[in-house]
Amino acid sequence: MIDYYLKTSPPWSLCDLFKAGAMDTWERIRFSRTIPNLKIHETTITQNIIYELRLLQQIGKVRGLRIYEAKNEKANGTDIELFVIVGKKAIGFPLQAKIIYHTSKKKHFNGDYRQMHHEVKKSGDKQIDLILKYAKDKGRVPLYLLYNYVNPGFSSVSEMKHYGCTLVSAEFLKKHWYDPTGNLRKDIHFLDIHADHR
Repeated sequence: MIDYYLKTSPPWSLCDLFKAGAMDTWERIRFSRTIPNLKIHETTITQNIIYELRLLQQIGKVRGLRIYEAKNEKANGTDIELFVIVGKKAIGFPLQAKIIYHTSKKKHFNGDYRQMHHEVKKSGDKQIDLILKYAKDKGRVPLYLLYNYVNPGFSSVSEMKHYGCTLVSAEFLKKHWYDPTGNLRKDIHFLDIHADHR
């Protein structure tokens, strides 16, 4: 991601930074999931995204963004705190990151987000409820940040890579993808959320 942008001239836009993060994430997961005996973890991608976006932001003199690793995931249900600055106002987005899992090594992946169905061990609180409450208390917009690699029939490689990171509303997930306990389901697939690529 950094090498790609270092070849272009600043200034870059926020959109440029987010595209770079998505493309890098797609490639990391693709490489790790298609090479034998290699793993990639959600926490690693999260830390890389925060580091690389902040570095590119500095190099490219991009304004209007603040991004931090969240301080208390178990209490708030968040991995990342993202703020977009509009004028003098900061709009906050607590993000819960989820990596895609693949159960098949076939040529075409779909993949699921089985870790969306998550409860905090000690308290038994559902992670989805924690992020919704935290966002409401703080006046922020709760989102899930999905880390992806699939191959369901995109028209071009560049189009595919833009899906390396996607955002979905936590409220939307809670409304449409819950199980009988009120938690998020274990079988939410890439193509369920990204329906334009069925």
